[in-house]
Amino acid sequence: MTSAKLHIVLIDPWIQTPVDIGWNRTQAISRALALAGHAVTWLAGKSQAPDSGSETKIVLKSCLQPLERRFGFAAVGVPTFGYGFGLLWALRGIDQTDIIIVRHPPLAGALALALYSLLSGVPILVDADTLAPEKIETGFFARLAGRFRFMVLRRTAVHVFAAAPDIKAWFEAQRFPPAGITVDPNGCDSALFAGARDKPSDIFVKYPQLNYGPLLLYAGRLNRGRPIAELLEIAAALRVIGSDARIVIVGDGPDRLDLNAYASRLDVLEKNVWFLPAQPRSVLATLMNAATLGLALTPQRFEGGLEAGSHIFDGLAAGKPIAVLGDGWQRELIEGRQAGLALPAKNPEAAARELADFLRDGDLVRRAGEQANALARGKYNTERTMAEIRHRVEKIAVRHSRHDVARRRSAFAKRTFDILAAFVALAILSPVLVLISIVLMTSGHLPIAGRARSGQRGKPFKLYTFDTMMAAGSGPTSWRSTFANFLRRSALDRLPELFNVVLGDMSLTGPRPLPAEYATYYTEAQQRRLDVRPGLTGWAQVNGRKGLTWDEMFAHDIWYVEHRTFWLDVKILLRTFFGLFLGHGAAPLPAGQMPRFDEIEARRQGAEDA
Repeated sequence: MTSAKLHIVLIDPWIQTPVDIGWNRTQAISRALALAGHAVTWLAGKSQAPDSGSETKIVLKSCLQPLERRFGFAAVGVPTFGYGFGLLWALRGIDQTDIIIVRHPPLAGALALALYSLLSGVPILVDADTLAPEKIETGFFARLAGRFRFMVLRRTAVHVFAAAPDIKAWFEAQRFPPAGITVDPNGCDSALFAGARDKPSDIFVKYPQLNYGPLLLYAGRLNRGRPIAELLEIAAALRVIGSDARIVIVGDGPDRLDLNAYASRLDVLEKNVWFLPAQPRSVLATLMNAATLGLALTPQRFEGGLEAGSHIFDGLAAGKPIAVLGDGWQRELIEGRQAGLALPAKNPEAAARELADFLRDGDLVRRAGEQANALARGKYNTERTMAEIRHRVEKIAVRHSRHDVARRRSAFAKRTFDILAAFVALAILSPVLVLISIVLMTSGHLPIAGRARSGQRGKPFKLYTFDTMMAAGSGPTSWRSTFANFLRRSALDRLPELFNVVLGDMSLTGPRPLPAEYATYYTEAQQRRLDVRPGLTGWAQVNGRKGLTWDEMFAHDIWYVEHRTFWLDVKILLRTFFGLFLGHGAAPLPAGQMPRFDEIEARRQGAEDA
C-alpha cells in the first residue's frame, strides 16, 4: 500500500443518456479514489459531469469527442484518428499523471494510449463492465488495423478490472495475462436503496394496478443481450395458472417496441406486465423497495457483445429475493447463498410454477430476503468493492511507478538503439577495421587485445581494443609507433569496442570501463557508476578535454547515472562526434593518462592506517 497521494486520470467518453439513468461505475471508482485523498481527473465527453460531492477531489475535463451510448451497447466504429489525437492532446496537458484508467472498449484510443504510456511510463488500466458488439470489418487493411490496435492494447494494459466473471473469461480468451485480470463487480448501493424504503413514489399513483398482488421487478436495458422475451412468456404462463403476480419491466433500449408488441400478442401487456421508461436511481430505489422480488436475467452474447448483468445488485441492495433466469455467475451466487430461486430456462410453464410456489411461502421469501441483505451489506457492498479497486490501483502504482516504468522502457529503448547503431557502424567502418588490423598485424602480433574491465553491477568482461601498445613497442621513431599514436589520439583504437556493445557488455554512452581491480577501492557513491553499462564515450569524456582528476571523473559519472535520459545520450554522442571531427579528440582515458586509481587509494589507505 502506498501512502503517497496519486494523480489518477479516468477516461470515459461514453455519454450515458438520459442523465442519472443506470449505474455510473466511473463515478463510483472516481469517488472511492478521491475520498482516499487521491487527485482524480476525469476525461469525459462534453455533456458529462461527475456528481461526486464537494468533499472529493475530482476535476472534470470535458475535452473528448463524446461517444454515444443510449440504453444499449456502446457504439462502435469510432473515428480512430480524430479521437486518438484528441485523447493524446488532452493527456499531454495533464501534469504528473501516475495512473490512467480507461473504460472498455478503448480500441479507438489504443494507439494514443500506448504512445503516451511509452513516452511517459504511466501504467494503463482497463475497466470493463461491457463488451461492445463486434464490428465486422470487410476490408483487409481495416481488419489488420483492428487486430493491431487490440495487440497494442494487450501489450500496454498492465491490469484489467472486469465487472463479471464472463468478462474476465473473455479477456483471458484474448490472451491477456490471467494474473492481470480481476473480477471487481459494481456491488450493492445499500445506502441509496435502504434509504428509499419509506419514501412514497408517484409511480404507484400513475399505475395503481401495481399496488395489487406480488410485484416482480426487472430493471435494466432492453436489448437482445437479455432473455426478456422469455420473461414475457413466463408472465403468460403465470396468467394461465391464475397467479396474481405482476411483472414490471423498467428500462429502455433498441428492442423496447418489439417487446411491447410481443407482450401484446401474448395478451399480457398491462394485464400482468407493465413497461416503464428508464427511471433515475432514486426512483428505482423506491420501486425496488416496493417489490416483492427482483428479477435477474443473465446476459447472453449477441454479435460478440456482453454485459456484466450487474442489475442483480439493485435487488440485493433493497434486501429482496432474486429470481434468476438463465445460467451464469448470478445463478451460482443466488443458489449458493439461498437468496432467491433459479428459474429453469426455456421452460416458461415450469418457471411460472416455481415462481408461484415461492411467492406463496412467505417464510421462504423472508429468509431469502435476509440472505440478499447479508450479501448486500457484506462481500458485495459497493463501498467494499470500490475500496478493493482502490487498493489494487494503489498497489499497481507502487509496482508500476511511472518513474520506474519510464526508466525500464528507456533502458530497453537505449539497448535497442545501441544494437542497431553498433551494427550500422560496424558495417560502415568494416573497411577501416580491416585496414587497421592488417597494419597492426605487420608487427607480428594479433591486432585486437582483450583487457579485464568491470561492467554493469561489477560483472567482469573483456574490453576489445586495437593493441596499440605492441605496435608502439617497435621503437619511438618507427612508423608503427607513429601509427599507434595516431590511433589513440583519434580514438580509432576503440572501434573494436563496438563488438562489446553488440555483446551487451557496453553501451554507446556511459561511464568509461575501468580495470576490474579498481572496484575494490570504490566508495559507496562511486559504486553507482556500476549501475549502468559502461560506454564508448561518456559525460566525463565530453567534459574533460583538458584532463580530469579521478574525483572529477567519478563526479561526472555519478551525475550521469542520476540524470541519464535518451536526450542526454544524444547530446553526449553529438559532442563526441563533433569533438573528434573538429580535431579535439576524445578526452584522455584516466587509466592511461593518470596514476593508477588502485595505487593512489592503496597509498591513501596506508597513510591513514599509519
